[in-house]
Amino acid sequence: NYPKNLQWIDLPDAGSPAMMYLTLGLVAVSALGAVFIIIATCNATNLLDGLDGLCSGVTGVMSLGYLLLAVFLALNVRVAGSDGGSPIDPTRITLSLALLGAVMGFLPFNFNPASIFMGDTGSMFLGYICGVMILLFGQSGITIKWVLAAIIIFGLPMLDTFLAIVRRKLNGKPIFSPDSNHFHHFLIKRGFTVKKAVLISYGIAAVFVSFALMIVVTPTRLAIGIYFVLFGWIIVAAFKMGMIFQQKPVVANTTINATILGQTPVVGTPVITGPVTPTVVNVDQPAGPSQPV
Repeated sequence: NYPKNLQWIDLPDAGSPAMMYLTLGLVAVSALGAVFIIIATCNATNLLDGLDGLCSGVTGVMSLGYLLLAVFLALNVRVAGSDGGSPIDPTRITLSLALLGAVMGFLPFNFNPASIFMGDTGSMFLGYICGVMILLFGQSGITIKWVLAAIIIFGLPMLDTFLAIVRRKLNGKPIFSPDSNHFHHFLIKRGFTVKKAVLISYGIAAVFVSFALMIVVTPTRLAIGIYFVLFGWIIVAAFKMGMIFQQKPVVANTTINATILGQTPVVGTPVITGPVTPTVVNVDQPAGPSQPV
């Protein structure tokens, strides 16, 4: 018996070569998808770890969301084809509780001003656990909206990483090159203190959790629509707020360059592109042969 959400697909007969190739293809796609999710979540939480208490606190909010999602799933959904329709196994609840307890015990010492730090190993491990949680919500027999809800709970780190990749591509930089334009940097540049920026991030993570819980109580098609509308709106808002931008090259006028450098403008001189660095003269020392006055 196939899961209910696959019964509308005209699958080949069991044991046929076509079914064997289809099964192998699905296994390969699933394996690659799992590897991609784990790598993506590990790097996303690593990039999020930019302020004291940010990664640990946001992970705490997300783990609480996973706990609520897992409890709701266990109480309201039964896996198709399971023995007697038994409830979902408690793996998700146990793992989310363990993650929540770990980060809540660590957060008081990691909050600003921090006395201990998790480092890359700690942040990537938190991302790994979140990735495992997303995969666990993709268990066979569970509709896709539960996976979408699990991804939405991870929305803040995921979107911050996505915007960083887009921003670096637009600026012509390698996608793995560091910068200071992440979401938390954006809040700091807007004048918020470290503590306020971290607390705002907690609130945004809680909003994502609320959207995720709302999606699981709606029909699957409507949930998919809400999912794409939500992330589309967030990306547009990021463009509007200047979180995604493309640096325009500075085209310098030769007359202005010559004036800055103390030279006589020459007609027909090629236009210089790129930033102009004026020559700084030390007024305490006499100008040398190569130093303009």
